[in-house]
Amino acid sequence: MKRTIALMLALMMLACAPMALADAVRIAEDASGFDLKIVLPADALVSENNYDSVPYTFITFEDTAKPKIYISVAANEMYDAATVADLPKDDQNALASDVSAEMANPRTSLQKTAAGYPYLLVEDDADIDSAVYVLLKDGYLIQISVWHDDYRTLTQADNALVSGLLDTLQIVPV
Repeated sequence: MKRTIALMLALMMLACAPMALADAVRIAEDASGFDLKIVLPADALVSENNYDSVPYTFITFEDTAKPKIYISVAANEMYDAATVADLPKDDQNALASDVSAEMANPRTSLQKTAAGYPYLLVEDDADIDSAVYVLLKDGYLIQISVWHDDYRTLTQADNALVSGLLDTLQIVPV
């Protein structure tokens, strides 16, 4: 009897876990013609700020071992391609150079989200570690920056967290 109750409780917890673990957040950018929608873990805390008409969404976590994340969406006049994958290699390198200006030893790769949005991942291989994920959409630069408050090295779990968030990314027309 105890086993049956324990098994039923475990199955109920597993069935409810996806609902408790994720919450979709919509990031609005008034002028772009689109919003971003990302599914966040239950322990994510979201705050929004504007600076020079650029909206910044800050994501922190109750679990302070997780990294800090900010997302910005800004009009872009330098790179006119529809996506980062459409940029010539020289422009991809210039964009990577722009976002990695403060990185000691940047490494760049072109990747795609689960929904097929191409992005440029720029990671710092130095002891003070950070990463920037960059997408282009219809003349707008979407930048996702990741770091720890104490600038300790990002772990595989940190990278998996952000990659998982990006895999839930949807660009929603408004």
